[in-house]
Amino acid sequence: MLSYVIRGTAFDSSDHDYPPRCHPHTRTRFLEELQMRIRDASLGARIAWLRGAAGIGKSAIMQTLAETLAEARSPPFIFTTLFFSRPNKRSDPKKTFTTLAYGLAVLDFQYCQYVGRRLAADPTFLTKSLEEQFKCLFLVPFVDGHVKVGSQRWVVMLDGLDEIVDLIRDSIVHHADSMPFIWIIASRPEAHLKAPFARVEEETRGLWVLEIPMDSDESLLAVEVYLRAEFSKIRRNYSDLVPLSWPSENDFLALTTASNGLFIFASTLASYIADHDPVVRLRELIPLLSRHRTTVAELKKNPFAAIDLLYTTILSDIPVDTLFTTKMILGHCLLGKVLGDESSITPRELYLSEICNLLGLEQHAAYASLRKLHSVLRLPTPKEAERQNIEFLHASFSDFLQDQNRSQSYHHQKTFPSPGNQRTMAKGFGNTCSR
Repeated sequence: MLSYVIRGTAFDSSDHDYPPRCHPHTRTRFLEELQMRIRDASLGARIAWLRGAAGIGKSAIMQTLAETLAEARSPPFIFTTLFFSRPNKRSDPKKTFTTLAYGLAVLDFQYCQYVGRRLAADPTFLTKSLEEQFKCLFLVPFVDGHVKVGSQRWVVMLDGLDEIVDLIRDSIVHHADSMPFIWIIASRPEAHLKAPFARVEEETRGLWVLEIPMDSDESLLAVEVYLRAEFSKIRRNYSDLVPLSWPSENDFLALTTASNGLFIFASTLASYIADHDPVVRLRELIPLLSRHRTTVAELKKNPFAAIDLLYTTILSDIPVDTLFTTKMILGHCLLGKVLGDESSITPRELYLSEICNLLGLEQHAAYASLRKLHSVLRLPTPKEAERQNIEFLHASFSDFLQDQNRSQSYHHQKTFPSPGNQRTMAKGFGNTCSR
């Protein structure tokens, strides 16, 4: 099944060695309520919808919940996870159910045998429509009794979801007694998701919604606890540069207020400050944040004003003579163009070394152009660059680059060669990045 699996989407995948997690003693209400809904069947929750704005911390809650379930001993759990990552090309909806089924087959022997029999009878069923895949992998084995679920709780966790809500809804509406699944779904509160979820509530009373509000006391407290811990770490790492009284309470209050409860702002801010002389960086940031303090009305119009300002500040640190190279590399990553061998059936994204070859960049020039972006990107080492690409630490940064109203002069322009030209150009360059 590996050819039909989205690699790197499991909660414990090595493709994201540093996933977002809830800081200790934060988001406890959300974690406790989700665990209660999973453990207590009498509550009747078949879908738990964790919803909130981008950057509010949904992925951190889902990651922490998955790790908690993995450590649980009683009651036993069979669970599978899929953490989509659109900017890092781990979001193919056609492989959603096959990826989830692979996770279940690894854990449950009966289910593994069932999938094996289906593959032996018809190896092509994994390529069929999403509806047919869902039927074969999530309906038939349980409705027809091929898999006995016993007392185990079967949990499916999806972080980022659009295309498959209707199929999940229909399975609960029409097969509630046969289906063992509890679906934990994290997403933005998009309008097109509310209607199918509402039908679950109307027909089965099986929907439970957990909202993570922006700019709430709870969200601000979580950001405050996180930032205090991060600044304590910075003081330890820069003991020769940073005084024990740093930052002042006034400066700290300015940062937590500017966050509006967005965890992505807090984590990016801490990484940016820690990446270079922390005292200087904080001193430069405080006046910017104070001048651009958002009102409640502005926050509703653009909830990402503070993070946009931070992204702009980060990009403005890039030297002018390397900025064009930086934009070209990021542009190719965002385009998601693919490069495959002549015999390859499944195309793949370009690795960083291939992007360098395409642009005619030597290793030192490529890494120099990305040197100021460690707070928003994870860069592969030069050796890893031959099989990996840059990873965006959060989708909001790629969204920022592609929205000209937000990124202004840093906007990603879609003016790159077509895939056909890329193959020829890549062959024409030497292996410049690895030299």
